[in-house]
Amino acid sequence: MIKKIGRSAAMSVLVLAVLVTSPGAVVHGQAAPPATQEQAAQQPYVTETHADDVFTEDITPVTFDECKDHPATPADTHWFKDRYNACWSDRYTYAYMVTRNGVEVEVGRSNFRLDFVATAVNGANQVAFALRVVHLEDINVTFKDTFGLAIKLGCINADLARQSTCETPSSTAMKTMRQWEDEGENYPVTFLSTATTTSVPATDKHAAEKHGSFAFNLLLTSISPDGKLGLIESPIETFRCDVARSAYVAGSHCVFPRVVPTLALDAGDATYGESANLIRKAQIDIALTRPNVQDKKAPGRKEDNVPLHRFFGDYDPNNKIRGSRRKTQNVCRKYWGVDYATSVAGTPRECDEYPFATTYENAALVDENTRWNFAAAAISKSHNRKAGEIYQAFLRTEHLLDGDAFYVHVDNPLDVHTE
Repeated sequence: MIKKIGRSAAMSVLVLAVLVTSPGAVVHGQAAPPATQEQAAQQPYVTETHADDVFTEDITPVTFDECKDHPATPADTHWFKDRYNACWSDRYTYAYMVTRNGVEVEVGRSNFRLDFVATAVNGANQVAFALRVVHLEDINVTFKDTFGLAIKLGCINADLARQSTCETPSSTAMKTMRQWEDEGENYPVTFLSTATTTSVPATDKHAAEKHGSFAFNLLLTSISPDGKLGLIESPIETFRCDVARSAYVAGSHCVFPRVVPTLALDAGDATYGESANLIRKAQIDIALTRPNVQDKKAPGRKEDNVPLHRFFGDYDPNNKIRGSRRKTQNVCRKYWGVDYATSVAGTPRECDEYPFATTYENAALVDENTRWNFAAAAISKSHNRKAGEIYQAFLRTEHLLDGDAFYVHVDNPLDVHTE
C-alpha cells in the first residue's frame, strides 16, 4: 500500500490512496488531503513582474534548490516562480515490506526528498520537466539493492472539447533504491513534452490560437523483488499551450494558467510616474480622480482580488477599445479643457486612462450597476507613452492571451489624500 505523511503539527500519518495489486513495497510522502489539493488547483497564484523586467523575453528556468525552498503545503501543492516555471517538492519514506508467515511486515525504510520542476520552452509548444531524488536517511539498508522505484511523467489532454495530445518520449525512469541514492541527486531525470491541439470547438472565437489545456503529474511505483507493486500519484497541475502569433504574445507558447501576473509600477519613476500615480489614486480612492465618481472603485488591485483581463484588438468587432478612448478623452476635455494637449506650455499632454483601454474593464465596458468605474487624467505625453510601452511589453512577455487575467500594483505609494 501507499501512504503519505500529512503536514500537521504532529506529522501524523495520513493514508491518501491505496492502489495496490498485492502487498509489496510501500512509499510514504507528504502532501495535502485530496480535497485540499483540488481546491488549491482552482485558486489563482499571483506573481509579480516589475516594470524594469518586462522587456526581457528570456525564460530563466526554476532550479532544484529554488524548488526545495518552496515545499508543498496544504494551502498549495505547487510553487510557481513565474508564468513559465512550476515546481513541486516533497519528502517520502520508502518502506521495505516482506512476507513472513503470510503477513506483510516492514523490515526497513529509506527517507528521501523528491524535487520536480517544469519550465516552458521559449518559442515552442513544449515543457521541459526534470526531477531529482535526494537521499536523506535509512533504517536497515539490506534491501536497497532489490527494491525498485519507477517514476513516470503523466501528461494528458485536460479539455475534452479539444483534440489535444501531449507527447513525452521515454517518460519513465526506473532504478533500484540504491541507484536512486547513488545517482538521483547528481543525475536528474529529464522529460520533454510536446503539446499539440489540432481541433477546437467551431464556436470558439479564439479558434485560430488553438490553445489547449494539459494535466500533468508524477506517478511513483514501488516494486518489490517478487514483482508486487504500490502506486501513488503526485498532485495534478495544468499548463496551456497555443499557436498565437508572435506579434500578439512572446515567450513560450506554453504557460501555467493558474499564475496571474502582476505588473509592478513605481509611482516615483521619472519617466512614467504620472501614469503610475493615476493608477494609484484610482485604486486607492477613485473619488480623487476624474470623472469624480463617489462610492466606486477601480479594479485590478490584487488586494481586492478583482483582476483586469486583456482585450486584444482582433477580438473587438464593436470597437469598444476605440470607444473607451473616446469616452476618456471627453473626460479630459471636460476637466482639463478642450486644448488640454497643449495648454501647458512646453509640456505636451495626452489623456491617460485606467483601467487600460485594452482590458475588458475599460471605460466603454463599465457597468454602471456595479461598484467598478474608471479614471482619466491629462498627463505628460512622454509619461503616458512610456507607461504604455511598459504595459504592452508586459502583456507580450507574460504571454497573456485575450481574456487572461492580470493585476497592477504601484510601488512607493504616498498618501493620496495629502497630495
